[in-house]
Amino acid sequence: MKPRTLIGAAFAVFLTAAALHCVCPRQHTGHSLPVSAEAATAKTTTAVVTTTAKKAATTTTYKTATQGKPVFRLSHTEVTLSEARKNWQYVTVGVEGADGLYCNTVLYVYYDKRMKSADYAIRGKAVEALAVGQALGDTGDFMVLTTSGGSNEGRDGVMWELRVKLPEDCKAGDVYTFEIGKSKYGDIQPLFTNSDYDEKGKAMQEYIFGSGLDVGTVTVVEDPPYPKGDVNDDGYIDSVDASAVLAEYAAISSGNKSYFNDLQKKSADVNSDGYIDAVDASTILAYYAYISSEGASGSLDDFMQKNR
Repeated sequence: MKPRTLIGAAFAVFLTAAALHCVCPRQHTGHSLPVSAEAATAKTTTAVVTTTAKKAATTTTYKTATQGKPVFRLSHTEVTLSEARKNWQYVTVGVEGADGLYCNTVLYVYYDKRMKSADYAIRGKAVEALAVGQALGDTGDFMVLTTSGGSNEGRDGVMWELRVKLPEDCKAGDVYTFEIGKSKYGDIQPLFTNSDYDEKGKAMQEYIFGSGLDVGTVTVVEDPPYPKGDVNDDGYIDSVDASAVLAEYAAISSGNKSYFNDLQKKSADVNSDGYIDAVDASTILAYYAYISSEGASGSLDDFMQKNR
């Protein structure tokens, strides 16, 4: 397959390497591609680890960056198990400490072989003033991302966003990594320099690939429990939930397959007696009638405590 043209004469030599060792080179002139609402449920950050599960954020320690001594910032993402198995996830490659100091870059981004990568990356705001190019590696576990320009218009921030898919058999606690590394073939080494390719550019490049490397992560966490009684997890405890619990009871009582997943089963057993039955359904319905009345308040647990 012949590669599409990558913008910038400075990277003509890179085309040779792409033609020999990479597949699907692409050129992006837009600033973003649409992200599905489902995929966007996983939260990604380069400063704090967040998650779709409702838990406290975990602070992540990073190498200090100073202007002229830049470091890469790769995202650390937590995603719930159901989202990890179902949706594409988005990870980012960013930089700090090089604001207005660079334009010409060649980055080799390697990712965990257990992950599947899309065949494109999305240009970030940090490089929106630069020409960009990219190629998917022939071994399927890396991408080559390039920028070029006639002046140092590269900024601090997110340079690239990559789409990855975790394996369907992933488990809570699994950690998948991605990182910037050297050329797998040795033809064209990583580049991060200024428009003049001068001593300042050389020093910046030596620093970022020596002391400024980072390893990004995607961590799979357990799905959060459904609130007690809210078996469809829509934020309400109402007659819909009561009907669903009753239907589940009817199904399992007649020897048919359960409709509920494990989280829904825990949510449906509101009196915690180990069974999903008509008692649970009637309790949910009674609570719904109570909470719908004027001036009523309190949780399902409070209601059950008062009506023992």
